[in-house]
Amino acid sequence: MAAGTLAAASTAQAAERQCAGVIGPETVHDDLVVPARVVCDLAGTRVLGNTRVEESAELYAEQAELAGNVDAAPGGYVDLFETTVAGTVRLNDSLGLSAESGSVGNIDSRAADFIDLFGARVVGNVKVTGPGTAVFGE
Repeated sequence: MAAGTLAAASTAQAAERQCAGVIGPETVHDDLVVPARVVCDLAGTRVLGNTRVEESAELYAEQAELAGNVDAAPGGYVDLFETTVAGTVRLNDSLGLSAESGSVGNIDSRAADFIDLFGARVVGNVKVTGPGTAVFGE
């Protein structure tokens, strides 16, 4: 009986909430997913899980708190205004990241087009690999 319970627990996945449009000032207890080619606006939102921006999707977060990591797929875009990301923003051949004010734990860019930091604080490290990433900071 215990082995069956253990197997069931190991196959369980974290719950996900899809974002297409606007999520206002509320707490999302699950992971957040921005589906491919969709725009998601977070306004005062708190996300306790990880955030995934799928292919060619766009995430705009204003005065939000993202407790986990933010992963942007190819063509994905992440725009943060007065937003805190506790984890790592991972840009995987994505369009890029624009962050104004707020803070980001780490940035890990693999062939993203750009990283723009306007008064945003990076608490940890910025790692850029692959060709052609333009990095701007103020």
